[in-house]
Amino acid sequence: MNSGIYHGSDALVYIRTAVSPDVYTPVGHATSHSLDVKSETIVRRTKSTGSMPTRKLVGIDASISMDALVLYNGYSFENLLTAQLAGNQLLLQLRGHDNEDWGVEEDLGDWYIQMGAIIGGNNAKWPLNADASYAASFDLSGSLTIETAPADND
Repeated sequence: MNSGIYHGSDALVYIRTAVSPDVYTPVGHATSHSLDVKSETIVRRTKSTGSMPTRKLVGIDASISMDALVLYNGYSFENLLTAQLAGNQLLLQLRGHDNEDWGVEEDLGDWYIQMGAIIGGNNAKWPLNADASYAASFDLSGSLTIETAPADND
């Protein structure tokens, strides 16, 4: 279990291409990425707690940064920039590819992280006589959940 899901996983990017029902199309991924999850809390001190405060969770915020973002299925930096300017909702998943060539197989019960997001930042580099490279950051917009791989992901 979890043979290729979180450790060494990919960050997958999906754009919503249809509404009702929601259809998300894979548009890119990055193998170099970071996830930052922060808790918003309030502190409460009463006579009964003395100098030991209690804390209450009131919210969660998260962001994902990706380096060396690879785009495919006809999507380009222009599409990501358009989605950013429009504030379009994206779906991100931190999970492994179910791909025999890469030696990663997603099994029933493997877990992954899924988050609704908007693009917080886009970065493109077009060096002289070299391939372009892309990086992006995504901010939580919606839910952040831990999901379980279905029995069949074909």
